Amino acid sequence: MISNIAIPRTSDVPEGVSSNFQLDPDKQKALDTITQMMNTCPRGYPVQEIKGVWHITRISKRMLHTVFVDIHEAIEKLSTGGSVSSRKSLFSLFKSHPIMRCFQVTILDDSTSSPFEFSYRSTDDQRKSIIGHASRASTTQITLHLASIIDIPLSVVHANSHFLILSQTDTVPTPCDSFLVLERNPTISSSSSSVSSEISQVLGSLGAHSAANPIISMNHCNDLPTKILPSSESNSIIRPASEVLNSNSNVNSLPKLKKLL
Repeated sequence: MISNIAIPRTSDVPEGVSSNFQLDPDKQKALDTITQMMNTCPRGYPVQEIKGVWHITRISKRMLHTVFVDIHEAIEKLSTGGSVSSRKSLFSLFKSHPIMRCFQVTILDDSTSSPFEFSYRSTDDQRKSIIGHASRASTTQITLHLASIIDIPLSVVHANSHFLILSQTDTVPTPCDSFLVLERNPTISSSSSSVSSEISQVLGSLGAHSAANPIISMNHCNDLPTKILPSSESNSIIRPASEVLNSNSNVNSLPKLKKLL
């Protein structure tokens, strides 16, 4: 069926066939200048401690409907024994977006390559999760790797003890056009109202409130279990990082978690 046809990519062009535009030096220089001008990434903000449980409370619409939907589809395929592909079918462009809420990220430690769990609630309040690893090329950069084919490069553009604001650096056509807000305890904190106001101010200063790619507030669930439910009650496909997380000794838990990956 036509809907099952894979969307073509530049890598599909046979070897030896020219598919690029030939530019003279002046046009190439002009193009390079425009590319530099379009680099709207904010200055990176160094952060040392990222381990622990984070709640995703705000996210750019485009990131939610592209990257997060890709993660959901990968979990669905893996949970039914299917394989995950980097190719998308034409059908994927027209189907409705899945129900996703209560996003939670649990990072095991502050190393340069730490296991982490991405979890959320989906249709019928089912909890879904997947484990990947978070790599850090520097204190301002975090890349989330999931399902072998999903890489999400992020830049830390603001950080304090209550929240992180991350920007996706590989957005097209404008880099850093999508943002992600991670909060430690969005409803428990006695200063949650002031924290929320501060987040809004920072996002505004970063130009995150775009009409074409608005920020969406997400429901956060502090009651989302940090340990996997019995297999009969959970739709998770693998044991989450949080099951082996020990709040008293993350270091001792690391060997156990590595055996699961």
